Amino acid sequence: MKILHTADWQIGIKAVGLGAGAAREVREERFRAAERVIEVAREHAVDAIIVAGDVFEHNGVDRAFVQRTADIVSAFEGPVYLLPGNHDALGPGSVWKHPCWGARANLKVLTRREPITALGAILYPCPYVRQQSDGNPLGWITPQDTDLPRIGIAHGSVEHPVIGESYALIAKDACQSAGLDYVALGHWHSFTPYADSKGVCRMAYSGTHEPTAYGERDSGQVLVVDIPTRGAKPDMVRVPTAGLTWLEMSRDLRTRVDLERLCRKLDSVPNPDRTLVRVTLSGILADGAGDILRHIESIVATRFLSARLDTRRLHPARDGEWVSRLPPGVIREAAEVLCAKGQSDGVAARAALELHALAMEELG
Repeated sequence: MKILHTADWQIGIKAVGLGAGAAREVREERFRAAERVIEVAREHAVDAIIVAGDVFEHNGVDRAFVQRTADIVSAFEGPVYLLPGNHDALGPGSVWKHPCWGARANLKVLTRREPITALGAILYPCPYVRQQSDGNPLGWITPQDTDLPRIGIAHGSVEHPVIGESYALIAKDACQSAGLDYVALGHWHSFTPYADSKGVCRMAYSGTHEPTAYGERDSGQVLVVDIPTRGAKPDMVRVPTAGLTWLEMSRDLRTRVDLERLCRKLDSVPNPDRTLVRVTLSGILADGAGDILRHIESIVATRFLSARLDTRRLHPARDGEWVSRLPPGVIREAAEVLCAKGQSDGVAARAALELHALAMEELG
């Protein structure tokens, strides 16, 4: 059986903090990425698509989003198996109560923990019936003597539960203990494979089909997984589906050259109108580097789909030439105090940068 494994589409994501225009584009791109998922499924001639949880951001998303999602995935010629996750769990008011799911024969919402024999394999779905779920979602599955490949579909955390959250905990050896050939995982947004005791990868997070935030190290793709026979090693191929790039840059500055390198890096980013960027600067703004910083601020403010520049931990040199060039008196004393406090105080660091910029305009 050849499947396309994907998860965590988060349709209806709010994308707060990006600005209204960028947030709308991020939400829209998730639909385009879903369309690309269908294209990949066709190109690779998979037997079925499996979406391992969190198709939607929450159960209160606009019902037009639900209908549109169903329209997109129902265009695939084969079955599409959709697992309710912790974001879109089953229950009163669930997105899975919408009539669109029953209107399309190939859409299979996995609402029960019971085996499904289909397309020459046995599927073992583990849906969420409420937002919080304790225990191992695969715990109900036991080894079985069969010639058919056995595929688990689960949503949760492998061995590392998040403190303060009650997500399902999945053991690393879940495949072996349950006698499964593959487990399609959802919940974490970066691609993460897990090998069994023989070094064979039989369990993986596909990563979300479109990145959702900065810091996701390996998202924006789907997995095409071929399991030809019971016990065979799954053949796993990663296929990119992302349309937007989330770029994060952190630099600890010491010299003007450091800032010049960052400027060239930002200048060379391809497709900036399809890129969201977050730049974090720390360290020392060298004497004479204020013009480079202002150019970077201009690039960040005007070139990208969304951008954020954090200079709270960047401060001018405490004993820099610019301070000594200030006229004696209150202004120089303020500069000295702000530069000293800016080593540990973000507000003071920002004030020192502003004073530095004004001083450079006056002093030339």
